[in-house]
Amino acid sequence: MSIATQMITDLAGPGFVPPALAARKRYPFVFVIDVSGSTGSMPDPDIHHINKAIAQLLQTLRQPTPSSELQKQKDSLDICIIAYSATPRVIQPWSIVDNLPTALKPLTPESSTGTGAAIELALQQISERLRFYKDPANQLGSGMPHIIHLTDGAMTDMQPGDPRWDSIKQRLDNINGMSNPEKKSTAMLHFVSPKGCVTNSNQHVNGQQLLAALTGADTVFEMGREIASFEQLVLLITVAITSITRDFGSVSAPEAMRTAIDSAASAMPPPTTQVY
Repeated sequence: MSIATQMITDLAGPGFVPPALAARKRYPFVFVIDVSGSTGSMPDPDIHHINKAIAQLLQTLRQPTPSSELQKQKDSLDICIIAYSATPRVIQPWSIVDNLPTALKPLTPESSTGTGAAIELALQQISERLRFYKDPANQLGSGMPHIIHLTDGAMTDMQPGDPRWDSIKQRLDNINGMSNPEKKSTAMLHFVSPKGCVTNSNQHVNGQQLLAALTGADTVFEMGREIASFEQLVLLITVAITSITRDFGSVSAPEAMRTAIDSAASAMPPPTTQVY
């Protein structure tokens, strides 16, 4: 980053888009991270993997492989990160990739799983970012906003059919983040760790089923079965982000993620046959 760009960033904030990037269509991505109490459950707590995954994500976005597709697309990406338990909070305000920090303060397990409030905050952040793009002082083109949600449990602050649930579904359907007027939605992808795929005695449905009811079964991906680890998840997400931004309008977020997963699976070497 040049000294002049750094001075402007210090004054305007990490989300400022410098003139050199103003001609590029902006793609806002909000990462929503569940840090409920169950992420600390033993053995092998998810929270340790979550913190490593966030660090890996920041590193991969800031310094993608030279000449890679991600390297070509990174200057179009705007990133915001939200952590949530009973209440959500922004832990990384909107930032262009070059202004992302090298690290964030490690997250720790908290209490309940307030997914509804977290999605509402993500939608608020998206609305604010879209207003920034449309401001006459900026006039930046933008692609569809995306929310990427990582969770290990069923939401505790809303259920299908209640007012918050219905409001969120409608807002997900109505936010317009694309230049194409025929496309009026915010895409959302959910990644559910194994703990969120188990129905406990207090639940009729598990976290995976609730999220599928909210945004569609094709938007929900199961950790441990489809995705081997949190580390692989970061790689697959960056592959999907690259596809979404490169092939804007011709590939949906679920399609991009499914292709990334299938490609990774096909690239793995076949299991060896052991002779006894």
